[in-house]
Amino acid sequence: MSENPVKHHPRFYIEDGSAIFQVDCTLYKLHASLLKSSSPILRDMFAMPTESKPVDQASLIEGASDEYPIQLQAPVTAEKFNDLLLWFYKRYWGNTERPTFELQALEHILEMTMFFMMDDGRNWAIAEIEGCGLTAVQTLLMGQKYCISGWVATAVHRLLFTTQARLTLSNYHNLGTHNIFVLDQARTQIQDHRLAVAFNPPKVVHNYTVCDRHCGPTACAEAWKDAWWGGFARHYIHPDTHISPQEAMAKLENVLILDMTTECYLKTIEFIAAKGVIAKEDAYVAATVVALT
Repeated sequence: MSENPVKHHPRFYIEDGSAIFQVDCTLYKLHASLLKSSSPILRDMFAMPTESKPVDQASLIEGASDEYPIQLQAPVTAEKFNDLLLWFYKRYWGNTERPTFELQALEHILEMTMFFMMDDGRNWAIAEIEGCGLTAVQTLLMGQKYCISGWVATAVHRLLFTTQARLTLSNYHNLGTHNIFVLDQARTQIQDHRLAVAFNPPKVVHNYTVCDRHCGPTACAEAWKDAWWGGFARHYIHPDTHISPQEAMAKLENVLILDMTTECYLKTIEFIAAKGVIAKEDAYVAATVVALT
């Protein structure tokens, strides 16, 4: 007698089903028409030619009987397939029967809908998982595993601008050497860039026609440096209150510098924006997303 006998699934060996599958030690009898309409993989599988059998041997056709089921192999497992079918047959549930899925089950549904190319299920699972409040580490690892670039990008932003003290030893273990190296390299690049910008105020672009009549280029430049050091730079490199490049530019665009001519101020801000002095940080972040995707 087999140690693990094959058994009918208590819910998904459906009486009026037309195709029998086996996953691990479990048999499923499902609706082939519904499966074909939902998955190009299964549609192509059902379309494959089968060996012609006499009427009295019809049960020997693969998928037509318990003795000759359609075998589904890895990465499909009974546990994952069960969760997939719970989602797949959701249209037949009454309101009182609709199950709630834990994160593990949602991940199974995501993996299986990707495997069987069920796009509606993939999109549903992604939306459900995004509502589960994943940590940045979970978001990155799942984004990498399931090729969801948006999750990787979201996680990279959170991880780069979260102080290392907030990452636990378990986080580092789960991230792995490659991810840690890429993130630390990016964090260092961004920190070095910010320090270089903060300690080297861009030169003032003077409008000499106005500046000479107002306070003069020297006084104008000194006022700009004082405003840079006294306000912007401290915010820009503060370790506990990260501001994005867009927020940094917004701060610069709203600084009131009494002893600097408005024309010189506006030309200097325009120069900083055009040169991408502050926005260069976005390129480091984008490169990190690419390296981790």
